[in-house]
Amino acid sequence: MARSARRSRRRTVARHANLPRRSALTGILVRVLAGVAAIALAAVGVIVYNYNDLTGAIRDNAVSLQNDPIAPPELAAYPGAFNMLVIGTDECDESIRDFIGADRCSGEEAAHHLNDVNILVHVSEAPRRVTVLSFPRDLLVERPECTNEEGNVDAGGTAKINTAYEAGGLVCVAKTVEELTGLSVDFAAKLSFLSVIKITDAVGGVTVCVAGDGIKDRHTNLDLPPGEYTISGGDALQFLRTRHGLNQESDLARISNQQQYMSRLINKLRSTEVLSNPATLLKLASVVARYIQTDDRLADPVRMVQLALAVKDVPFSDFVFVSYPVVDIPNTSDLAADSATAASLMAAIAANQPIVLSRTGAGVVDETAPTEAATAGPDGSTPTESEPGTDEGSQPGTDVPSAEPTGPVELGWSASGQTAEQQTCSAGVEGTG
Repeated sequence: MARSARRSRRRTVARHANLPRRSALTGILVRVLAGVAAIALAAVGVIVYNYNDLTGAIRDNAVSLQNDPIAPPELAAYPGAFNMLVIGTDECDESIRDFIGADRCSGEEAAHHLNDVNILVHVSEAPRRVTVLSFPRDLLVERPECTNEEGNVDAGGTAKINTAYEAGGLVCVAKTVEELTGLSVDFAAKLSFLSVIKITDAVGGVTVCVAGDGIKDRHTNLDLPPGEYTISGGDALQFLRTRHGLNQESDLARISNQQQYMSRLINKLRSTEVLSNPATLLKLASVVARYIQTDDRLADPVRMVQLALAVKDVPFSDFVFVSYPVVDIPNTSDLAADSATAASLMAAIAANQPIVLSRTGAGVVDETAPTEAATAGPDGSTPTESEPGTDEGSQPGTDVPSAEPTGPVELGWSASGQTAEQQTCSAGVEGTG
């Protein structure tokens, strides 16, 4: 793929012209004002039409999380803390069949929709901090009883987290995450493969970095030599889907690569390139309305603006992307929660304490991180390295240090991630699986 590169005249008013008589001038002013009023009314009409059109489109697809009602939205930052669940399903659309593959878009596999991407965004009260929690798809959880759209009841029990959507839709995923974390889900949204493409295109692409040997993944047909790329469309989707093109070829490696993408997307959304461009903002609102399913409390463009205003001034160092702490289950591909580290993480979120990560994930490298003073992991590896021979350095949370009540909390080896301030690159390899 080719690299992408980015890099009024005022008219002088005649001061000595003959002025029209007062009556003629008055007539001209009346006509000018009438014209301005007509243009203003037309503009308001377009805004109202677009607002109502977008609101209607969003609400048509909204689902209820069965939460208590909250106050109507106002054009101000959302008050207090909140949690928003964002899931990505593996649903195929005919328009992207060539990217996903004919087999994936037809037959029995296409009939089962899994929530393979599960992210909980926590935004704290003042001082505002944002913690973006990613849950590995192979994490075993206790799933609650759920009912799907056909009215079929799933009794729940121990299962992989990525089966919750099929068991009971967005509501079931929200309940599962609530039971796992102890955090209430205030808002929720579901994205599909097509949603990812539309969002990336709406912001004009996202610039990502590839290191190592480059990404060459035959499963996604992604071929990116080392370097920087502004990806959009199908390339953006495949970049987020790639696993075999990354170091260790694990789902946890894929999560860390997705964190790089999200970090760079946040940087772009916060830039003047997007926030000061009404056309881009309208395009984003249209994407949300037509390609993303939300819960009924989020189904209002003003509410979305509220949430955006709540995070617009958060320092990039306080945007923390972290993989939910897990350990390997021997002789399986499944993962279990690292209870000790998870408890420290949840306590830090509840107390609004800063979170310090011991390392980045296996799928990325932080080329700007210092190496001499790096804290060694249980096997002697540095925080930006992954434990050899495992999916992601799955070590129990025994190395979690104590923290002052209001001081930073350093998470153990089983949690990895980065801040939006860090500039990471994909740890690319030539996929062999």
